[in-house]
Amino acid sequence: MAESAVPDDLESLLGRVQAGDDAALAELLQRYEVRLRTAARVLLGPLLRPHLDSLDLVQSVHRVLLPGLRAGQYELTDPEQLVSLAVTVLRRKVADSWRKLQTHQKWAAQSSEAALATQRPDDDPARLAQFRDSLEKLFAQVNEADRRLLELYLVGWGSADIGAKVGYSDHVVRARLSKLRLKLAELGGPDWF
Repeated sequence: MAESAVPDDLESLLGRVQAGDDAALAELLQRYEVRLRTAARVLLGPLLRPHLDSLDLVQSVHRVLLPGLRAGQYELTDPEQLVSLAVTVLRRKVADSWRKLQTHQKWAAQSSEAALATQRPDDDPARLAQFRDSLEKLFAQVNEADRRLLELYLVGWGSADIGAKVGYSDHVVRARLSKLRLKLAELGGPDWF
């Protein structure tokens, strides 16, 4: 008897959610959130935990599932089906995050190496070392967007190409690069930059 009560309870809860009952929605999410957070922590593992929070991940799963639950798009007859659906979405989000992190780390490593290897033919080793030191200090002070602009500029991209890559107009890119040049000069960077 208890087993048949659970699906009926789920059906009535889903019916109330579809009718727009926010209390029913909160109850539904609360019932399964602990299991989803546990699954999120396990799926994140030690490598992704510093970059993603399990609670944020669970909330993003809720954002994906809520419109479908409210519209009655899912045919759920068993509470385990709801959990399975949520865990599937969770796995995809973790996999996407892992791919993005890998791509970002690979790109950042390549860009940083290329930026630090930038050298003009007339530079002597002392000036190059000073430039590298100034550049590292600047990288530590700027936000991620400015760092990306600077890295693309250092590997030889033009302002129009950088703008197309990051979604800014070339005027905005030139203005931001100009401010970055001033900051670099304040840190003892070369005047030719």
